[in-house]
Amino acid sequence: MKRIFIFRFDEGVDNQLIEHLIAESIRAAEHYYGKPLVRINVAYLVSKNNAVINVMDEVGEFVLRVFTGNVSDEIGDNHFTVESKNELKGAV
Repeated sequence: MKRIFIFRFDEGVDNQLIEHLIAESIRAAEHYYGKPLVRINVAYLVSKNNAVINVMDEVGEFVLRVFTGNVSDEIGDNHFTVESKNELKGAV
């Protein structure tokens, strides 16, 4: 089942840092699963104080885990929250 994970960051967390951390997570997945598989199975969005990762399979789960660990290491566990939602039927 597809799931959406919504990360919310405290004010003042650098958006460029978040983009960098998600890029590192995707790069790690590309090394493990291969770039084509990652490109078709992982979707994400980074906006001010938020990041969204659409997890479709084990590739997305890998990116999610690495990103969560990277965020925890870089900004600390107390400066973000993450919420899981099932994807709505009919959503792209």
